[in-house]
Amino acid sequence: MALTTVLFCFYFLLAIGLLLINKNNYLTKWQLVIAFSVKVAFGCAFGYISLHYFKGATIDTWYYHTEGWKAYQLLLSNPWEFVTKDIFKHGYTENQWNTLFNSENSYLKDLPNNLMIKLVALTHLLTGGRYYVNVILYCAIIFKGSLWCYYLINRYAINSNWWYYLVFFFPPFLFWNSGIMKDGICFMGIMGCLYSFSNFIHHRRFLYLVQAFLFFQLVFFFRSYVGILLFCTCIYWLIINGGNYSKWMLTLLFSATMLFLFFASSWLPNGMNLPLKLAERQQAFIALNANSLLNANNINQSVGSYFNYLPKAIAHLLLTPRITQVTSLPLVAAYLEQALFIGMLLTALWFRVKRKATSQVPFFWAIAFFCIANYLVIGYTVPILGAIVRYRSSYYLLFICIFYQNILARINK
Repeated sequence: MALTTVLFCFYFLLAIGLLLINKNNYLTKWQLVIAFSVKVAFGCAFGYISLHYFKGATIDTWYYHTEGWKAYQLLLSNPWEFVTKDIFKHGYTENQWNTLFNSENSYLKDLPNNLMIKLVALTHLLTGGRYYVNVILYCAIIFKGSLWCYYLINRYAINSNWWYYLVFFFPPFLFWNSGIMKDGICFMGIMGCLYSFSNFIHHRRFLYLVQAFLFFQLVFFFRSYVGILLFCTCIYWLIINGGNYSKWMLTLLFSATMLFLFFASSWLPNGMNLPLKLAERQQAFIALNANSLLNANNINQSVGSYFNYLPKAIAHLLLTPRITQVTSLPLVAAYLEQALFIGMLLTALWFRVKRKATSQVPFFWAIAFFCIANYLVIGYTVPILGAIVRYRSSYYLLFICIFYQNILARINK
């Protein structure tokens, strides 16, 4: 216990020191220290709660910890095998180009878990396998995602002191994106891509485009469908950023084009058939037979199937958990966060319709496109309440930022 405390303090102070060395003019040193400290606290709390209340063995963070320990032992005994196992050497027999979007027997689908296990094994090397010390190292990596989000807000949003509290202290986001899971790295990649692409739009330097592409690859490797939507979002942002055309018209045309390409992919071989792959992903979630499984009809690759399921997909995202589904403390928190979401959505819509006020900043239009698209994918493919609450958390924060920006647009009109 004494060594764990010493290591915890040492790595925490080291992480704080590195953050302060690289700090910018957007945050004071105390704002930076407090924001990082709260993130670490939420990361530790997530690990404790998931272990003691969520049956830790079934939660990703403890799975990575356990498998990371095995990989750590392999690292000590055979470093070359550690590097190559499951990355360069694997047992897949199918042509992996045909399994690019598969839910099983897919190198790309398993790659994020394999990379996370190796990352945790490397942190074990520094901490001796102490989970809560590992949280500090992991948060030091993914904290950049929140910083880049805050930089973008400062660049494009109407000035408000509340942005700092919203970006760095929003509880649902902190809870699901501070533990040792893929979510934090995925959000970091999203924000890194958008921040780099924003720099490219402003400065037109090729280096920024390369940086954006590297972050896009990171996101694509960890969640392929999010990576595809991130790529589309950057194209959309570039389109609406120039010219004096109606943003609504450009959005409708671009969305219609993307929908056409999505369903047109059903004419491609099954490995690239996106409507089919999303349907298979939904069926894979249903097969888990989770305790919080929602009532869901199986979708297939047809346009009619997706159209018929749309109301249920939206209901799963916007109307769950219902009050009758709140049977535990975590679901109480999920119910309250959803009530906040609906409240801010209605407020923003009221300002838009009654007060004719909306943000015209292309960045927020691009973020709205990205969040709505991801929400729909989650609604179609994830019929499990607990998984919905987790997967929507990153986009939930961005949605709240969009709503708040529109409210500020009215106040400052």
